[in-house]
Amino acid sequence: MSGADSYVVLRGTSSTNISTTVTPAGGTTGTSFTNTGLSNSTTYYYVVRAVGGGVTSANSTIAQIAPRSSTCSGSNAIVTENCFPGTSNWQVTAPDTPDSGGIEGFATATSINRGESVDLKVNSAAGASYRVEIYRSGSYNGNQGRLVSTIPNLTAVSQPNCESQSNTGLLDCANWSTSATLTTTSSWRTGVYLIRLVRSSGADYHVLLTVRDDSASSDVLYVVPDTTYQAYNNYGGKSLYSWNSSGANTLSGADRAVKVSFDRPYEQVRTEQHDWYTTSDLRMVSWLESQGYNVGYVTGTDLDRGPPRLSGPSRPLST
Repeated sequence: MSGADSYVVLRGTSSTNISTTVTPAGGTTGTSFTNTGLSNSTTYYYVVRAVGGGVTSANSTIAQIAPRSSTCSGSNAIVTENCFPGTSNWQVTAPDTPDSGGIEGFATATSINRGESVDLKVNSAAGASYRVEIYRSGSYNGNQGRLVSTIPNLTAVSQPNCESQSNTGLLDCANWSTSATLTTTSSWRTGVYLIRLVRSSGADYHVLLTVRDDSASSDVLYVVPDTTYQAYNNYGGKSLYSWNSSGANTLSGADRAVKVSFDRPYEQVRTEQHDWYTTSDLRMVSWLESQGYNVGYVTGTDLDRGPPRLSGPSRPLST
């Protein structure tokens, strides 16, 4: 709520009964809150109410977590992170198009610093029920992912047609409405996050997000090649390459685009072509973290915005 004076956080062990207030009397004025004393492997559900001018808002979207205990400790933050139990449930198994009962979407930023927020724009059949599962990718004893949180019980909308330019081949879906906002905290570990959109029917899809830690240094900086992914992304029929483009010719004299937008879903989730994170980069990320490297993460577009933070003792990479 715009102009909120404070926030009240409520918790429950059922999505239909969230009634225990866990913030102090009078609420909290911060935009993040840590709830302690939870039981491992128990699923908790949370909502937030904003208070402003004596008026309390309706409940926010429900967030769902299930704390898990760490199985070890490590020499750096990345090693410690991989001590948490992993899961292979991050994988997409039925990435169909919305016209065929599927779901798709994108994040409004390719990377954010931990503690920042990002909007998710999701497209599916109007009224369809879906959830958002957020996984951090890494080693995790070979599972390559850890479930961080779930946003359940969301209702999809059918988004409008994306805006296009016939001369450049550009397709831009920035005109889609925001479906959910993902807010991180300072406790989020830097890394590559796979946001899995899952319809109640089982159809699913990946949204990619890199979380940076701009306040930290690292032994190894991993640059997620988001510009390469987008160059090969032929969502809507056109990439920057003719081999996977179609339709009318553009200024290039061929059917390929000469300009592409980051504000659109990735077709690679459905085609599984090699120019994509889960088919080209995830194995390297998993190996680096399994070897104990203190890894930091940025994207290619971050390198254009300013020098990366890479300091401290460097170690040669070897197998």
